[in-house]
Amino acid sequence: MKQNLGKLDRILRFALAFWWLGPWAPQYSIVSVNLVITAIGWIALLESFYGWCWLHDMLVSGMCGGSGCCGEEKPKKGKKKQ
Repeated sequence: MKQNLGKLDRILRFALAFWWLGPWAPQYSIVSVNLVITAIGWIALLESFYGWCWLHDMLVSGMCGGSGCCGEEKPKKGKKKQ
């Protein structure tokens, strides 16, 4: 699987997951809010291990559209990359 998260981003996601899945997680009187916090914590934990974020991948590819604006060079027609 291709990774799209950097080292610092993975560390911060792990820290967020550690905080939100541990006893220090914010607790609210609305149960659904607590479930959302728990779900975000698990998603952040998985993303920190895999190094891939589907939302990041979707937003970056959607904004760039393959135009090469995100540091990727768009191959020119008729010329091969060397």
